[in-house]
Amino acid sequence: MKTKIIPRAAPPVLTPVPPPVPLSYAVAAPPKYDAAWSFSGGMAAVSLNGKYGYIDETGSEVIPCRYDAAGRFSEGLATVKLHGKWGYIDKTGGEVIPCQYDSAGTFHEGLAAVQLKGKWGYISVEKIKPIHYCARCAVPGQAIDN
Repeated sequence: MKTKIIPRAAPPVLTPVPPPVPLSYAVAAPPKYDAAWSFSGGMAAVSLNGKYGYIDETGSEVIPCRYDAAGRFSEGLATVKLHGKWGYIDKTGGEVIPCQYDSAGTFHEGLAAVQLKGKWGYISVEKIKPIHYCARCAVPGQAIDN
């Protein structure tokens, strides 16, 4: 019986694993606020001494802490509460829709649900929808337009 010689494969070449690269990070806002929330639309709500405002991604205070409450930016607008009423501001702090509502939601597909004197309705930047029906259970994208 003949013995068959099988060539041996070359040993694998092992590449050394480089050491882990340290993660770099930058402080977006100095630790001067009482609380800070996640960024949305390039802005984050912050609070200081019980008042709320906004910073941008560089940590610069764009909108001073003067509101009683503040929501997230959506479609370029954020809900803010002042003297017990809700309204909407833009990213410069300009009042787009005055603080006049008892409750206000974020904008979605150009509309936001608001409550005034126990009634719910929708508003848009261009037009205020009548507030005489209940919008609490409406599904986004299926709002009733009167």
